[in-house]
Amino acid sequence: MNQSGAKIPKDVAKFPMANIAMTAIYNPLFAAVGNFKRHFDSFSNPYYLKNPEKRELAAKRYALLKACNELTKNYTIKEIFEVYKGFDVASITNYKSFLRKLSEFHQNGVKTCIHKRIDGQYKDKYKLNSYVDYLIYTYLCDPAYYSYNSIKGWVNNSIKDFNDKHGTFFNTISKSTVSQYYSDNRNEINYFRKGKQRFDTDTRSYLPRITARNAGSLYQMDGTPVQIFCLNHPSKWNEDGKKIIRLNLFVIRDAYSGKITGFDMSEHEDRYNIIEALKMAVNTNGHLPAEIVSDNFSASKTDEYKAIKKFMEDKGVVVRAAKVGNAQDKGEVERFFGTFQSRFQRLIDGYIGEGIRSKRDNGRISEEFITKCRKENGVYGYDEMMKIIAELIVIYNSSEINEKYGTKTPNQLYAESEKPYIKTIDDLDYAQMFWLNKEVQVKKSMIINEVRKSKRFYEIWDNELKLQLNGEKVRIYYEENDASDIHVFTLDEKFVCTCSQHAQIHEAYVDQVEGEKERMMRHVSHRDSVYTCIENKADRRLKKVEEFTGQSFELLTPIAMEKRKLNDAENQTLLKLFYDNKEIDPKEIKDREKVGYTTEKSNKLRKGIHTVAATYKPI
Repeated sequence: MNQSGAKIPKDVAKFPMANIAMTAIYNPLFAAVGNFKRHFDSFSNPYYLKNPEKRELAAKRYALLKACNELTKNYTIKEIFEVYKGFDVASITNYKSFLRKLSEFHQNGVKTCIHKRIDGQYKDKYKLNSYVDYLIYTYLCDPAYYSYNSIKGWVNNSIKDFNDKHGTFFNTISKSTVSQYYSDNRNEINYFRKGKQRFDTDTRSYLPRITARNAGSLYQMDGTPVQIFCLNHPSKWNEDGKKIIRLNLFVIRDAYSGKITGFDMSEHEDRYNIIEALKMAVNTNGHLPAEIVSDNFSASKTDEYKAIKKFMEDKGVVVRAAKVGNAQDKGEVERFFGTFQSRFQRLIDGYIGEGIRSKRDNGRISEEFITKCRKENGVYGYDEMMKIIAELIVIYNSSEINEKYGTKTPNQLYAESEKPYIKTIDDLDYAQMFWLNKEVQVKKSMIINEVRKSKRFYEIWDNELKLQLNGEKVRIYYEENDASDIHVFTLDEKFVCTCSQHAQIHEAYVDQVEGEKERMMRHVSHRDSVYTCIENKADRRLKKVEEFTGQSFELLTPIAMEKRKLNDAENQTLLKLFYDNKEIDPKEIKDREKVGYTTEKSNKLRKGIHTVAATYKPI
């Protein structure tokens, strides 16, 4: 016995002439068994990898049989068999069986040394050495979705070329080998074959989430096409002709209750679609949620949406886009669309199913039915479709949706829930959030707002504000389609007042309508009231001074203030020279009484009566 697993046959000693031949056969067989590790690649399937002892035995038997097959060119099979059976690793003891084994080996190579089935799990795995394995893997990973038959053909051609070039005996594969390989490695292969997004959907784990605990804690918003055809808007028929379209439905959904708090429809998802849905959500509830999550829609890059987003963030609302590749981040609104389509849109004639990507039972409708729905005589009008979808949303909000809450509807859940984190929105907030705005200058206590080349006039009614704002620049918020009121803010966004539209009066008396004369008189009366406002402000100032000093306030006239300089010695000398030269006696000229501005005289002053007083010490 030696370490290669061979022993010298006893018959060698009986035949001296045969001893030389048997030794010549024994040596290459012994060397082949000793180099068994070179054949490990042929036994690399999972079964052998998990059982290294069986892998070693199989490799030695294959090496021994391969060497026997090569010796048949120079020696008889019987001579070879006599030496072969002396090896402990030999698995055949019958000469006829040895003949069949050699014949099979000559045709099938290494396959002869591997069981047809190992525990029923690894059929044909013997063919997948590292070279063949990578060939199959590469073709299966290609996004072109090559068929199993095509891959089998390409791999077999590569195997034949490799065998011819390197003198190897790799066996060809079958279609079932490719199919089984994909089945065993599908998750890894699908990462490349189907793409990262599909891999994430099917394979990647996620963090389970707990639904929001209160209404108003989280809104999710998203849009999707309606699954019913309709005609485009009639205003486009002359230019584009009649077209069969699907409206885009954009919704805002409360995560806790499932209520659709705001929605809008249009031919395409755009900034107006989103802004109108937000307007409805605020108008309906009078508040914003603590957080809003949306997808990365293109409208988020527009100036209008950015301004609204900034306002909401200034109010304390967290506004963010869902994390890319994380469908769970706004999963509730995604599921809403599935429910709304399968349960509610399905009630309407012409429903075309949830689309080719739907995984739901009954989610896809036959192509014949869809073709029938696209015929113009069976298509809904634009406004008709909007009415249908709006009514379905109202029905949804009033239906039992979530078994978790029993018979309660989204409307009931939203109304009954505590809302500890909402952000209240008043009329001024609403205007700043949604109305148009511009910077204008107040002139003659009036604000002129030009919209679509049409001027709208607004008067600042409060006299105090007139005096404060006239000539200043302010920011006004207004609605394009409603001219009744504007909100006036300072340039640093501090609210000032609300102004109502100033009705214009016909210039010609004959054109005036009922009520215009009364409006004119009321305007003139209020316009002049600004004088009284100014006078009252002056009186209040004077009274404050008198309260402060404790006596009646007197103010010298400017000339009286200046004549105080006459008492200076140098100035007195100059005056004396002049008086002496002109022979004037200043003492003979009567001094005027010292007069100041009193409360009574200040009133006269405001009425146009100017009293000038001057006093000085004569020389």
